[in-house]
Amino acid sequence: MNLDPYISQILESYGKGVYYEEIRRAKEYYFSRAIKVAEGSDRYEAQLNQFFDWFVFERNLEREELPPIRVFVRESLKNIKDEKALRIFEGLGNSVSSVFELLKIKDNEASIRDLYDQEEYLVEDIENPKIFQKGDVFQARIVPVEDKILFSQAFQFHPKEAKSYLHKEIKKTKSLKEVHKKELMLKLSLMKHRSEQYPHIDAAHIYSDKPVI
Repeated sequence: MNLDPYISQILESYGKGVYYEEIRRAKEYYFSRAIKVAEGSDRYEAQLNQFFDWFVFERNLEREELPPIRVFVRESLKNIKDEKALRIFEGLGNSVSSVFELLKIKDNEASIRDLYDQEEYLVEDIENPKIFQKGDVFQARIVPVEDKILFSQAFQFHPKEAKSYLHKEIKKTKSLKEVHKKELMLKLSLMKHRSEQYPHIDAAHIYSDKPVI
């Protein structure tokens, strides 16, 4: 199931009009911390997807002090008559962004473990299962829709050399407030962008308390 049209609807609601200047500032902030890549390239599209995910689900709107998804659920869900759309938007409101490890992949289903709480999930309806390999560590958003768990389209596979750093950073923030987890997710996302921009540099020198870039 493709969740993009539903996420795009939320983005459309909070990316124009009175929110236009805010999303422009948010984009400047995000991309000022990421390594610039050419617009139109595959890496730029990946960065843009990650930015949209961060803006819709994680970043608080300045006036409402809630992310767009929370405001949408609070103010617009009551106006949605289509039952399928209603269930999907409710699922997006209860989505979880984290770092996961792939335990098993079979057909279009993946068994994964959340490295924060060690909870295991079976994710269904995967569009491209061939991108996964057992043992992969990746950032993703899982969305509960009725009796299924689905992935959104925002993926980042972290290099194997970064595993020890990822485990260390997750352990440090486990007992802290949710805001610290959000900050770590953003930091790791930007580290991934840098590792792609500079493939000749050992990932261990980027995923570090003192990164070389």
